[in-house]
Amino acid sequence: DVAADEWQQQASRLWWAFAGNTRCDVRHRSNFAHITHVVARSWMTNGDHFVRRRNIERVGDLFALKLQQIEADRVSNNNNMPDRPDLIEGIEMDDDGAPIQVWVADRHPGDTINLQQQKWTPQLMFGPSTGEPLVLQLGLFERDGQTRPVTMFAPVIEAIKQISRYAGAELDAAVVTSFITAVLETEDGDSDLLESMGKPANPTVGLQGSPATASDDRQIHLAPAATIGLRKGESLKSFNPQRPNSGFEPFFRAWCSIIGAAIGLPHELLIKHFTSSYSASRGAMIEAWREFKTKRSLVLVDQFAQPVYTWLISEAVARGYLSAPGFFTSPLVKLAYLECSWSGPIMGQLNPLDEAGAAIKRVEAGFSTIEEETAELTGGDDWERKHEQRVKEHTLRVAGGLEPEVLNVATRGAIAEGSNPTNTPKQDANDAAETQSAPKTAPESAPPSTPPANGK
Repeated sequence: DVAADEWQQQASRLWWAFAGNTRCDVRHRSNFAHITHVVARSWMTNGDHFVRRRNIERVGDLFALKLQQIEADRVSNNNNMPDRPDLIEGIEMDDDGAPIQVWVADRHPGDTINLQQQKWTPQLMFGPSTGEPLVLQLGLFERDGQTRPVTMFAPVIEAIKQISRYAGAELDAAVVTSFITAVLETEDGDSDLLESMGKPANPTVGLQGSPATASDDRQIHLAPAATIGLRKGESLKSFNPQRPNSGFEPFFRAWCSIIGAAIGLPHELLIKHFTSSYSASRGAMIEAWREFKTKRSLVLVDQFAQPVYTWLISEAVARGYLSAPGFFTSPLVKLAYLECSWSGPIMGQLNPLDEAGAAIKRVEAGFSTIEEETAELTGGDDWERKHEQRVKEHTLRVAGGLEPEVLNVATRGAIAEGSNPTNTPKQDANDAAETQSAPKTAPESAPPSTPPANGK
């Protein structure tokens, strides 16, 4: 166990030496956490994302390993040729449907700076001698035989576009109707009042910005707080535009619920609006984080973080930074060396005291460990370092007379019992009674969609 702990600490130091700065990026722009963030956004938006392993020796680097991101739009068939059984959307496959290589364009198809003809280069997906992955395709496949995943917004992308157009139209209508505030009819029908106010009329622009015609020598201009002069005999009939539309908000919220259900996101988190009871808000967050953690585990951990960790540890062993007997001779031994856990940002806590009490009970009952609860509550699983820091702090506080040598057992027991302050909402079966006692306040921030993972 002692040797294993020492090996783990050394491996963790090498990992953070690689992932903690921009030297892991082939462009020297992003560290591993930032790359993971871009990967998460890209595969959710485009359906998939590609990461290529590069070996580039640079001055000052401990490792030659570099990560090169490949946007999904750059992967397509060579010379835009049509699909065939062994080449579909840039993925070339063998007779069994396993990917062999991926065709990558030298630039994005929407690039307008370089007007030269695109060039495609094949990149092997796996090493010919070792079988290790060289290019990672990140995404969630929805059926067997699918070559390229689709975006998570595919079922509702048309609805999102229409709702955006509808919201824009309502905004334009509200702005236009706010221009007309008063109608003035003069005795002689002259509209020189506008000129006397320092706002001369422009006879060349109409209501819609069109040029004036010979039969329309006078144009009416709409502007905020405008006063319109009418000729004798002219009148403007009153109208009720009903803007802003009172039915817009319930219609918009209904469609947000439909979109949220399609992408696995509760309505409260989709619009970041928490006004229901404590139980309902917590239930929405738990349901969303079940979806987040599933996607984070399937894509960001299994398809991205763990393979990159494998690349790094393999190079560290080959360079002699780590001593790992049997690493390159036994696949089972190699898997044992590479076993690790990954944790990321935690779910927001509506009642931290209850969460801490539940964690203490799980540890005391043996259902969980301190390491697991540390990762769940703080997002980091390095509980040993925190334990050493706590021992140091406790020793200094005892020496300074700030706390007793033995921790207050009564206080720990109160936390374990889940005691709540008087202003903390309780979880009642009756939501109506709970709503009266619980303050209707939203959390300071809503959790991000599918947050990136940080590795240990």
